[in-house]
Amino acid sequence: MKLKRMIYSFFTLWLGCLFITLCHAQTTSQSGDTSVRTDTGALADGTVYRIDYPENFNGTLLIGLDYALTQFQSQESQALLALGYAMAGVTRIVTGWDVEASAGNHLTTLDIYNQLHGSPQQTLLYGRSLGAHTGAAIVQKYADRFDGALLACGGLGGAVGIWNAKFDALFIAKVLIAENNDELKVMDIPDDFATTTRPAWLEALARAQETPEGRARIALAAVIAQLPTWSHPAKQQPAPFDLDALQEGLYDSLAGSPLPTVGQAMSSRNELNRRGGGSISFNTEVNYREILQSLQNADIVYELYRQAGLDIESDLTKLAQAPRVSADPQALSWIAPQVWHGGLTIPVLTLNNIGDNISAVSALYAFQETVTRAGSAAFLRQLYVNSAGHCAFSPAESIAAINTLVERINTGDWNMSTNPYTMNSKAEALNLGPSRFINYQPEPFARAFDSCDLLELGVRMQPSEFNEQCSED
Repeated sequence: MKLKRMIYSFFTLWLGCLFITLCHAQTTSQSGDTSVRTDTGALADGTVYRIDYPENFNGTLLIGLDYALTQFQSQESQALLALGYAMAGVTRIVTGWDVEASAGNHLTTLDIYNQLHGSPQQTLLYGRSLGAHTGAAIVQKYADRFDGALLACGGLGGAVGIWNAKFDALFIAKVLIAENNDELKVMDIPDDFATTTRPAWLEALARAQETPEGRARIALAAVIAQLPTWSHPAKQQPAPFDLDALQEGLYDSLAGSPLPTVGQAMSSRNELNRRGGGSISFNTEVNYREILQSLQNADIVYELYRQAGLDIESDLTKLAQAPRVSADPQALSWIAPQVWHGGLTIPVLTLNNIGDNISAVSALYAFQETVTRAGSAAFLRQLYVNSAGHCAFSPAESIAAINTLVERINTGDWNMSTNPYTMNSKAEALNLGPSRFINYQPEPFARAFDSCDLLELGVRMQPSEFNEQCSED
């Protein structure tokens, strides 16, 4: 009930400020032994912002998407305030996947903070999920306003790449499992998807999961989309040779977990198509047979097909012959700021858990490759946690990552600060939950798509030197 009242109060504030440039309220509260000044209000587009400033301010401000709605209530945020971090942010309610607008709201909120409290010694972006994706876009365009960024549980393969992968999952499922079901939309998601297309997809995949043939084809769709074999936080991590558990994990990632890929493929796809004026996804000239052969979990698919008595070559041929989908040039131009050129100028630390089906970790490989090609590898480090679910970090893990980023900014060198042993030691010392950092290298992203790929389709990036770099490559 407390959470509902807090959310209601923010919606009330947002609605009351829709027609004015800015409204503002100030309160003071306690976070443990720390007194915290809170400033809230609404920006010109109606987006709510929140700024929490502790009396023991340590000089570092963390700012990111979604903080204004729910994150300030978390154990993690309360611990950060107690450590002296100031925290600020906005919500996605108005901007959603309009990352350009959201970036502007971040900068406006930072301006408000500076007016209220003066410039901090360090300003760090701290984004989770869409907030990390938004943070990557902000780093790409407005890095001069920030000293570093922690991008957590984000699909950092760029918008076109990550949405091509999600598209592949449903395209394959539609062709092989439910070809004749017109209700199962893949691209043109209707506005009433929550009561039509989404439940229809979940029901169709649940039925398929009941047969050996359906389970094999679900695995094919999930593996080509590079979804994890473990994403349900209430389940144990499957053993490497437990075929049934691995397949069940793939089904969970696609349709069976509390936050399945199918759900996001309906809601976010609908919004992206509306805002972009068309599709940003395509599979023209995509060879699904070659993709499958290159993936680490391909053996799961081959064995499931063998046990089901299915001819996988027949299904792959059917996919090759299925009508293809092209991207809309207008939509690609709109999404261009959410495609990466890799040119980092400030330290960036990524934090991902390996069992995240919404932000599958293979995209992190693509992000690293793009940054390396741009000559910016020294600015990037990547952390991985052994857990399941979207953004499934303990407060200890997140705060250890933040502290590590601050160390990098202060010393100018990553040193050995990001190895799992060091990270687990830092997290354990906080006594704020489990510490599960591991050595991990994701497999290459099958649908990698960066600014050079965008340029090949006739869409130029800014700044122009990255277009020239693509020509050189």
